[in-house]
Amino acid sequence: MHIGCSGWQYRDWRNGAFYPPKLPQRRWLEHYAGEFDTVEVNSTFYRLPKKDAVARWVEQTPDDFLFTVKASRYLTHMKRLTDMERGVERLYAGIAPLVESPKLGPVLWQLPPNLGFDAGRIADFLALLPRTTAAAAELASHHDERMEGRALTTTEEDRPLRHAMEVRHPSYETPAFTDLLRAHDLYLAPSQDDPCSNALLEALACGLPAAYLQSGGHPELVGDGGVGFDSSEELPEVFAQLHEELEQRRGAIRVPALSEVADRYLEVLRG
Repeated sequence: MHIGCSGWQYRDWRNGAFYPPKLPQRRWLEHYAGEFDTVEVNSTFYRLPKKDAVARWVEQTPDDFLFTVKASRYLTHMKRLTDMERGVERLYAGIAPLVESPKLGPVLWQLPPNLGFDAGRIADFLALLPRTTAAAAELASHHDERMEGRALTTTEEDRPLRHAMEVRHPSYETPAFTDLLRAHDLYLAPSQDDPCSNALLEALACGLPAAYLQSGGHPELVGDGGVGFDSSEELPEVFAQLHEELEQRRGAIRVPALSEVADRYLEVLRG
């Protein structure tokens, strides 16, 4: 089992909170990798990484360290898993040093909450994903001029690649989807009962009161900044309540500190 966080570049971790006082930012990953053995690279969701930066990630971590790379939102949220061949090529060209090393864990494909299940769309998407480093190198060799100088075109050792999907729409609760995952040997990353779902924390940070599922451990994090529900049948009433109490709920929002979120995760993991 690997334990890690969704990043390491958190300013709240400075000055003794996690990183030692006066530790320069360029050494944060090195220190992080001394405490955890994996990390999710969330920055790749927003922009393509530079090859020299990715090479430093590889250099600064132990041999058995694993990086989970979050796929670009351009592919998942804008292209919505269609017409994405060129984007997948750019993704693997950008993370070339990781693909060349044994440190690349799963690539995480987080789908938008409003993207429902379409068997044809998902099947085409899964068929496009490379399953080995050699296949990734072949994809990256087709890169365009934007990736010149940072593309992977060859790999010395052919290793298997892994992928994980995080779906957030109820229509994926169907045997047709699980059959596709099984056929393509993919992982499913559940988020509905996640005690610290990214969508929830992002909403609170933007000043948006949240409707949350009671069973997920959310009440302690949301407090009076949202309204809980136990089943989807309650949502119309919950939305009406949020609309009526919008300013009151907005004023009660308190975005939890990372340490508080970490403590809550440990509580959930310990049962």
